[in-house]
Amino acid sequence: MRVTLTILLMMLASLRLFAIPDSFEHLNMFVLALGFLLLLALVLLTRRHGIIKSGIFIGFCLTGLAVGLNQQLLPPGYSVAKATPMNFFNSAYPTIKPGDMIFTRYFNVSRQRGEMVAIDFGDRVIKKRIQGIPGDIIRQCDNEVFVNGYKYRAEENWQGQPERNNMLCIRDKTLKLGPDQYFVLGDNYRNSTDSRNFGAIAGTAIVGNVVYLIRFSAQANQPDEQLQIIPLTAHFSQPNDQALAQSTDQANTPVVSRQ
Repeated sequence: MRVTLTILLMMLASLRLFAIPDSFEHLNMFVLALGFLLLLALVLLTRRHGIIKSGIFIGFCLTGLAVGLNQQLLPPGYSVAKATPMNFFNSAYPTIKPGDMIFTRYFNVSRQRGEMVAIDFGDRVIKKRIQGIPGDIIRQCDNEVFVNGYKYRAEENWQGQPERNNMLCIRDKTLKLGPDQYFVLGDNYRNSTDSRNFGAIAGTAIVGNVVYLIRFSAQANQPDEQLQIIPLTAHFSQPNDQALAQSTDQANTPVVSRQ
């Protein structure tokens, strides 16, 4: 019994200490590590209780894990929520759709560009994507937002679209983000309340990373539902495969605010 409890505690500790990663490459390594722990548990238990009893126990543990996920129960530091039209559909569509299961990690928080993050507003927690990080120049032309001269949208696969010199704007505002300021937007930018409304946010308000969604979808020629695991970190790019980091020279130039 002590061996069993030790192995189960190791599995829970691995989830809490090493974090569910936000890329498939690292997720595969994470799954392999958990698989190794399960195999180790099976071997140790078999030596004490036989293969049948040990197999039943491991199956019971896996069933409990599946039930826990379905009931939105995770180890401390994680949360899982089901997307509904009220809490995700409007501002994150089509990245997140009603019925998707959303996994959020509340430790080892990354505040890099492209991360979908959980933001604590005191009375509620909202999910938005970081587009501007400290030092960036943000231009807001009506409903359009340009980061260091480029705008990024989900429907364009986060390929940067350059700012045009002849744009006509009713509301035209430019700002440079401070050392601890972040500019966040909803993926459904036409229907999202975000930094265009409440301004840049402090890094301390970012309390988690929305790392994955699980989606069950049925194909037209396949009646059974298909399981999809989709990372939610976006990778922004500029034309000609130039990295967004190459725009830092522009971010360091003086800025005159336009109202």
